[in-house]
Amino acid sequence: TGDMGHELFDAADLIEGFIVTKEKKQAGLFPDSMDEGIYVGFQAKDTPEGEMLWEGVKSGDYTALSIVGEGTQVPI
Repeated sequence: TGDMGHELFDAADLIEGFIVTKEKKQAGLFPDSMDEGIYVGFQAKDTPEGEMLWEGVKSGDYTALSIVGEGTQVPI
């Protein structure tokens, strides 16, 4: 989930993620000016915490989110 400064927990859900590589840029999937890396998108929840987060984003007070979660590495 997404939060602000690891204090406003569970305010947003991860809804997308993608990886930008040199090869993908060369194939025309992303502009050359885009930095290589992992990009993620969040959506504010319909909760008091989510509303507070979204208002902070719209006002420009918040320009980044903290990410809270865990993962498991799976060999492929």
